[in-house]
Amino acid sequence: MHGLSSQRTTIRRIALHKSWNQGKNNDLAVGMTHLRSFNAINCNINMMPSLLSFHVLRVLDLDDCNVTGGLYLKHIGKLRQLRYLGMKNTSVAELPTEIGDLVNLQALDVWEIGLRELPSTICKLSKLMRLCVFGITTVPMGFGNLSSLQYLELAEGSIKSIADIAMEVGKLMELKILSISLDKFDEGTEKALLQSLCGLRRLRNLRIDFWLCESTMIWQGWDHWEPPPQLREFCIFDVELARLPAWVNSMCVPYLSELRLDVVAMEARDLDMLARMPALRTLCLRTQARFSWTVGGAGLFPNLRFCRMDIALAFLQGAMPMLTQIELYLWASEYCAATDVGLGHLLLLNRVEVILDCCDATTRQVEEEEAAWRRMVNAHPNRPAIYQMKGNEDNDEGEISAKDHVDGNSDDEISAHMDQEQQQQGKKKIKGRRVERN
Repeated sequence: MHGLSSQRTTIRRIALHKSWNQGKNNDLAVGMTHLRSFNAINCNINMMPSLLSFHVLRVLDLDDCNVTGGLYLKHIGKLRQLRYLGMKNTSVAELPTEIGDLVNLQALDVWEIGLRELPSTICKLSKLMRLCVFGITTVPMGFGNLSSLQYLELAEGSIKSIADIAMEVGKLMELKILSISLDKFDEGTEKALLQSLCGLRRLRNLRIDFWLCESTMIWQGWDHWEPPPQLREFCIFDVELARLPAWVNSMCVPYLSELRLDVVAMEARDLDMLARMPALRTLCLRTQARFSWTVGGAGLFPNLRFCRMDIALAFLQGAMPMLTQIELYLWASEYCAATDVGLGHLLLLNRVEVILDCCDATTRQVEEEEAAWRRMVNAHPNRPAIYQMKGNEDNDEGEISAKDHVDGNSDDEISAHMDQEQQQQGKKKIKGRRVERN
């Protein structure tokens, strides 16, 4: 830094890490007037320049920093050019109300900091397009006035009243991405959330997670929701829908690419409808119905990359031509071990996971079914990886440990989705046995 400043070099971006800079004199007071991006990682307040040193800063990102209860941010309102403010795992007990003076702020990310509530003045940020809040920090009422907001993510702990949040969300006419985690589910919650979604005609991605609710809860009314035609993602976790909404088809939501639902009742015709959706890339379905279904060729599931189901599937030639990863939850007592499900017809397959439910099955049935799946996977020309996991077959509450082994050519986007879903699965226990490679 000292060498650069002596050569009158204009510095635009700095990333400061404690492990690289501890005990060094970086002379950070020099050359800050032109700085546009400052990222501090695991740093103490005495290692960082004062906010008053920045004149045209656009990006301020504090990750795992000790900033003495928020004193470092007392001049935050002076950064009138700031576009992005990120605070992750940072000890901020108080944010000054002057944060509302950041008239050009477009994105605010608050992850696991010590702050109990964001200042109500954030509701003045008319240009804010992205708001993400994780941890114990709650959002103030009135955020529905953020007329430019397009991306809203509220995790567990950031919501005081579901009814109030639903009312505020319903005012965000520009909203495109909505992801919320709730710890309560009742009839009032159903109506409030569905009503708030009705006016969001620009919505593209919708994720709702009832993270503390029992899986037996059933959410009615989704057939009455008219989704925006540009909807791309529809995911509801830890609450069941009575059945697949009638609007989940290629005519109503032609761009839907990700669907994750638990559905009480499902029929083969529902799967026929899903198979004709041209943009679908990720499909995760759980149902209480127990039946088998054959995936035909002729262009069915033309773009599906990742599939997770608890339906006994079989595949004809040409089925799911783009599929790379599949997870099946099956009942060992109802599956014939001699059956060839046509795994070899999935030409791009590189990862297979099978969980066998051992209820009502004999030891012999389970062993035969395991052996059959090993043979099918080992016979596949791609030699797909098998996700390895062992559980206690005799104990409903047996905890499961896992070691993930995935082919290196896996699609990055699908892997990211799988990581998120594995976090969801970490909340639940499974009775069964996973098929493993010898």
